[in-house]
Amino acid sequence: MEGPPFGNISVAGYIQQSDSTEIIFDYSIGAITTVPRQGLAPMTPEILEKSPISLWNVKLEIHTGRIFQSLVGDYYILIVPLVGLFSLVILITGFLVWWLRKKIPSPVVQVRGLRKLLRISVPFNNF
Repeated sequence: MEGPPFGNISVAGYIQQSDSTEIIFDYSIGAITTVPRQGLAPMTPEILEKSPISLWNVKLEIHTGRIFQSLVGDYYILIVPLVGLFSLVILITGFLVWWLRKKIPSPVVQVRGLRKLLRISVPFNNF
């Protein structure tokens, strides 16, 4: 058995327009219309000559982290999970800092509260 394990068309997207025209976006081929008589506008030769890689593939290289393969070799596969993990750590620690500041009042608030509690009229300007 040869060929891709999932079929001849690797679907990346699908659109059904208001006139019931269906367009399928393939990873390798690009946009394919399901109505044979209604074709899509062809890419101009100037753009094809000047573009060594399609915009879809550029986006895919950035999204998967393969753009860093020339810098870090086979370890490029760790970049996306590590960035996700670091983002999660920053989110959790930021929440904890906010929550602890909210829960534990600052010394200025404690001194002012103590002054109100003891009805002391001596100003605490050092805080």
